[in-house]
Amino acid sequence: MRRWSTAAGGGAADPGGGLAERSREWVTWHLVGGIGLAAVIAWCFQAQLQPIREQHALIAAVMAAVRRERAARGLDIEG
Repeated sequence: MRRWSTAAGGGAADPGGGLAERSREWVTWHLVGGIGLAAVIAWCFQAQLQPIREQHALIAAVMAAVRRERAARGLDIEG
């Protein structure tokens, strides 16, 4: 649904489109919608940073435990 509304807003803001006489009315709405969606994406990205860091730390801890266990058993250790 959001794609359709974005596409419709973009099409309505196109001065060469079918709504050429009213395109000025849609330019600002299209700009505000685009900036608003970019802000939502930026917020979502920022919200995911801490969980990603926590997962990275967990994976690093598991990999260290695997290396220790492989070394204790005399197996090859990669990297």
